[in-house]
Amino acid sequence: MSATAIPFAPRETGADFARWTACLALVLGLHAATVLLLMRRIPIGPAGMPPEAVMLDLAPEPGVPVAEPAPQQEETSPPA
Repeated sequence: MSATAIPFAPRETGADFARWTACLALVLGLHAATVLLLMRRIPIGPAGMPPEAVMLDLAPEPGVPVAEPAPQQEETSPPA
């Protein structure tokens, strides 16, 4: 057997092209029908109101110094 005996890319006839095109159309149609069927069965509606926020008080990390509030400065009126 030689390399010339095995065709690299056999030529397709018009009937082969038509058959592959029909198969492609059939598969795409079945996929589209499945998507439409699932979209009709599963109700998709508005999500509604989001859940309320949850506040958590966490302890400071160990080893981190707690910041003390800065001393307040007294306001002085500028000299007139």
